[in-house]
Amino acid sequence: MNKEILKKSFVNGSFLFIALLIVDFIIELFQINESGTVVTFLGIKIITHMTSKELTTSIGITIGILFWYVITIIICYGGSLIVSRTKK
Repeated sequence: MNKEILKKSFVNGSFLFIALLIVDFIIELFQINESGTVVTFLGIKIITHMTSKELTTSIGITIGILFWYVITIIICYGGSLIVSRTKK
């Protein structure tokens, strides 16, 4: 039973993390109004270079993204354990 819960929480946690990552990225991307480097809450690094003729944006990741991914998986696993125990 625990392997099933672990697998389910890993899949659900991964989808949740990707959704949070997309929302975090979009919010920060639309708040940029000058050249520079921004690191989002979840660890995406956005480097923007603006000139009068072009806008260049580079995207990277930091080690913080791994930290938040593991935390999300742990929270989903804990939530799944609590739900499964209250159903019994």
